[in-house]
Amino acid sequence: MIFWSAAALAGPLVDADPYQPTLDASAFATIDTAADAPTMVTAQSSWAVAPIRAVDDTGALIPVIRHAWGLHVGARHPIGPVRLGGTATVYPVRIGTDEPTVLTVVGDPTLEAVVSGTLGQVRLGAIGRLGASLGAAEQQLGHPGGFGDLGLLAAWEGPVTLATNLGIRLTPTQTLVDVDFDDALWIRVGLALPLHPRWDVTTEAVGSVPRRGTTPDTAPFEVLLSTRYRLSRDVALHGGLGRGVSPGIGAPAIRLFLGLRFALPRNEHAVGT
Repeated sequence: MIFWSAAALAGPLVDADPYQPTLDASAFATIDTAADAPTMVTAQSSWAVAPIRAVDDTGALIPVIRHAWGLHVGARHPIGPVRLGGTATVYPVRIGTDEPTVLTVVGDPTLEAVVSGTLGQVRLGAIGRLGASLGAAEQQLGHPGGFGDLGLLAAWEGPVTLATNLGIRLTPTQTLVDVDFDDALWIRVGLALPLHPRWDVTTEAVGSVPRRGTTPDTAPFEVLLSTRYRLSRDVALHGGLGRGVSPGIGAPAIRLFLGLRFALPRNEHAVGT
């Protein structure tokens, strides 16, 4: 756990929320399965309690960011085996201890590309992401120098769906008080169980570890439990909760999320009819 002086508690905001809603059409909240789907638009809100906690001069455990409410919006469009998409996030957050301050800060707007294929019942693919940095350090909740993700995905569909994403995040070194952050290995693993043609439940584990110099503070891990309900063929409601299982920065005391995924109308008329 980080030891901070009281003067450091209102310091620059950093990548304190590793939660990234997927642009996938599957039942998962964060995992990409390269599921076949038309052009989609997503909108989700999430609420993280104490994603950064620290030990002050007296030894007391206190939240640095008390609450971070995120509004995540995104869109994706398939072109053959390639899927292109992008996301953006805005966070109203409460920081500080004795007299909390409310700020509205921005996350990292992200562009992504996924290339996939099938091997029997298994979908395999590659993931690439680029995240930009917006705003001054005290007005962003992300990577001050931007980031790039390179990853792989695998998904097997049977009576249940098993899926995993793993890769590396490349980013300039940044320092949060006495902890250095740089390139990190990330992983997401999950299981989805269909309970009804319209209803699925999922469990996921997400986390990351630095490529070098791993400490508990730099290795956030979180478990998520969620459900998806299809309101129609093209609209799905998705919600759930999560909890940090490590003291790593970004692993919240609790997280709640709720959102919608919209598939744009499909053209089902054959050419010439």
